[in-house]
Amino acid sequence: MLRGEIELRDGDPAIAAHELVVAAGLLVDARSRAVALMLAGEARRMAGDVGGLAELARELAVLGAAEPLAAAHGAGLAATFAGKHGAARTPLRHAVALGGRTRDPRRLVWAGEVALTLGQVDLAYEYATAAVARARGGALLPTALAHLAVVALAADRVAVAVRAATEGRAAVGQRNVVAEHTVLLALAAVSLGDRDTALARLDEAAPRIASRGLGRPAAYAAWTRACVDLIDDRPDDALCRLRTMATGVGRAHPGIRALAVPQLVEAAVRCGEPDLAARALSRFDAWASSLRGPSWRALSHRCHALLGRTPHTHFDRAIALHRQAGATLELARTHLLYAHHLRRDRQPTAARGHLREALHLFHLHGATYWEDRVRTELRAATPTPAVGTLTPQQSQIARLVADGETNREIARRLVLSPRTVDHHLRNIYTRLGIRSRTELARLVASTEAPHPLAASV
Repeated sequence: MLRGEIELRDGDPAIAAHELVVAAGLLVDARSRAVALMLAGEARRMAGDVGGLAELARELAVLGAAEPLAAAHGAGLAATFAGKHGAARTPLRHAVALGGRTRDPRRLVWAGEVALTLGQVDLAYEYATAAVARARGGALLPTALAHLAVVALAADRVAVAVRAATEGRAAVGQRNVVAEHTVLLALAAVSLGDRDTALARLDEAAPRIASRGLGRPAAYAAWTRACVDLIDDRPDDALCRLRTMATGVGRAHPGIRALAVPQLVEAAVRCGEPDLAARALSRFDAWASSLRGPSWRALSHRCHALLGRTPHTHFDRAIALHRQAGATLELARTHLLYAHHLRRDRQPTAARGHLREALHLFHLHGATYWEDRVRTELRAATPTPAVGTLTPQQSQIARLVADGETNREIARRLVLSPRTVDHHLRNIYTRLGIRSRTELARLVASTEAPHPLAASV
């Protein structure tokens, strides 16, 4: 079993899965056999072997009272893979409850995975942090840190995810896990709109992913690149990536595909393929509605809003559920998408309220790209008063600024102090809703009539 686990962390996960399944067949003790089967399942997830993972889930389900947490984990996964989401709920909840009774870091990770699947993000985070604390000093720490990074991203705790993945990247002798941490850093970066850092991290991880056939990191990488495509306004490329996640390396884990559905729906809607979006969303709904977690149901409502199905109702419901789940980054994205819809629907006043909420939330996360994007939307949704609304003296100062004169030059010309000119200029900016001399010059040039001789030139 030890040899198989070493192969999983630093070798070929397909070979590791074989060795661990063989080891499980030789072990008599149920707890040791459960560990071997769970490690084999992780190896198959890493390799993208979804069919083999479903088979292992069925083997785990029959362990029963000898290893109740692993058995409940397996039973829930087996039902999920069979599309029986309602039947999966009871064993998955049992596995989560059992997680509260263990101090073993492996089992805390198992319980945390299930809690995340159920949408119980706060509990998943509690288990993940406990697993890291109890794995310190041991070889399991990098794996526990990877789990914490995934849960932290789902919980909108991006800074925590970055710290966990950065620490995990320092692991020695676990190059597969290091590659996964590197991809998770890319996913964290793109969630904040930092496309350049995301792409750099993906380039770092790509050789290892390709050489060892790492299906799970490949799926995370495809998801991240699709998010970059959406930022770069290439929804067709994003849709292609999300439809074929991890082709050439293995099939993406169903959980990762499910998590990426909101981006797939957004890309499909922007590409004018609502039927494709609706099919993906129907599968997501079957999962999200059966688990009843507010995080996933919020994303479902947002997707329905993007498809134009009573959008106001769905956006409002999504916002309420995001708040219930504490998912502030996703809440900010939903406010931004809602505002975009309201602007198209010629409701700029309502749009501005959502944009201000989004701006505040993105600022809390340090998401400067998204802050800039919201400010752009906010300016577009805010009517700019005409230069003609300025007082005569303000109009005179505005025209002199547009002519390129400095505050000191304007003060001399109008027999004012530079401080008075600066005061008037600040009031002009406030009244016109602008922030710079360049914007003021552009606005003056666009509103003043051309010189009568201009037509004859």
